[in-house]
Formats: sequence, structure tokens, C-alpha cells
Amino acid sequence: MKSSSGLSPRVLMATPLFTAGLWAMPDARPAVRRSLQAMATWMRTPHIQRSTAVLEHIWSKTTTSGYHDVLTYLEETPEFLPY
Repeated sequence: MKSSSGLSPRVLMATPLFTAGLWAMPDARPAVRRSLQAMATWMRTPHIQRSTAVLEHIWSKTTTSGYHDVLTYLEETPEFLPY
């Protein structure tokens, strides 16, 4: 994977990792969390930490309700800006 802007391929992994986290089964969530935390440490950007917080919110809702309507939970999430 090459980038003409000089960005690391890790930067390109944020979106697919977040998407995987949205649909992760409970036993896979710690691996997603660890990967995002490692990326946040490496990149030192707040958006990765915010992504983790959004996932934590969604995971807490799906754990208690058993219902998995991600779009509804994203709309409930404060400060979430879909794009």
C-alpha cells in the first residue's frame, strides 16, 4: 500500500477498524479496542480516541438490549458527525 501524500498505511486502517468494531461480537471487542488504542498512541490524534468512545457507547447499548441497530445508536451518540 502506497500513499502519494506520505501517510502511513496505518492511517488508512482507522475507518475499516471502526466499521469492524461496530459489528464486532463481544469476544472480538477487546482486540478492536486494543488496536484503536495502539493507533491512538502512535498517531496522537483525538479522533481515534473519540472513535473508541463511540464504539464503547454502542457496545454498552448492544450488550444491555441485545438489539443491534447501529444507526440508531450513532444518532444518539453526542457529538457524532456522520460523513
